[in-house]
Amino acid sequence: MSSGPGGDPARPGRRWPAGAWLAVGAGVAAALIAVLGVHALRVGREAERLRLELAAAERAAAESLAVGGRPDGGPAGGSGAAPAPGAGPWAAGHPAGLLANEVHLRRLREAGLEDPLGDVRADLQAHPELIPVPSRLGGRMGFYSPDDIVLLNDRWVHAYFEDGHTAGSMLLEFDVREGGEIVWRPLASATW
Repeated sequence: MSSGPGGDPARPGRRWPAGAWLAVGAGVAAALIAVLGVHALRVGREAERLRLELAAAERAAAESLAVGGRPDGGPAGGSGAAPAPGAGPWAAGHPAGLLANEVHLRRLREAGLEDPLGDVRADLQAHPELIPVPSRLGGRMGFYSPDDIVLLNDRWVHAYFEDGHTAGSMLLEFDVREGGEIVWRPLASATW
């Protein structure tokens, strides 16, 4: 025996009051809102964790510039005097894409890289799988411009990536193993 439209399947022949369907709908909506709220909290926590990790890496990169000395050979920070015009990482003759100082470059050469900036850039360009963002509309994510790969110090790189539709940037940590092999670890990324 059918319960008919709006009927209670557990009790054939009886109809649910009109307000009961509204209550069921409201209950389902409330459950859906609760699930979405929990998901939003998790996403928010992850975003905050990444923001804090990126801020810590930026502070460490700034400290490494201050502690390691200037590329022009002058003393690091300390004197309180303003740096001479043209001093610092953007001095004439200092390659674009390089914030690392001579101490960092020496460490990378000792680890096995003949041309630290060029070797790091070439190796990263060969590893598009490190990009945590999927390609869209038939594009292929990659680190296409070597000038947009910035060597921050002997451990970190900031790199721009894109697929022609979506773009972003990443902070990556790297380690140079025996024989000049570079091992990468993505730290944070953002897209726009």
